[in-house]
Amino acid sequence: MWRVFEVNDVRDAEKGEQLLDEKEFDLIILDVMLPGKDGFEVCLGSRKRGIKIPIIILTHSFIARVRAHLRRFANSEQNRSKYTSGNI
Repeated sequence: MWRVFEVNDVRDAEKGEQLLDEKEFDLIILDVMLPGKDGFEVCLGSRKRGIKIPIIILTHSFIARVRAHLRRFANSEQNRSKYTSGNI
């Protein structure tokens, strides 16, 4: 059975905080380096407002590791023609 998820892509902290107040989410994936405020400030602010949604915080080092793993996986002999990695 497939589940369908709606994804909201927000590029700055102010818009993200506004969206948190307007909609209900199951999960937040939050980048540390946001224009306006950093992701830690957004996380702390949401907790102070009583928002208890699980949050995954991304850092530059985490993203670099994911890209490296995707490159290794895509370049392995058995997966070369099956998968491609896009922009993360």
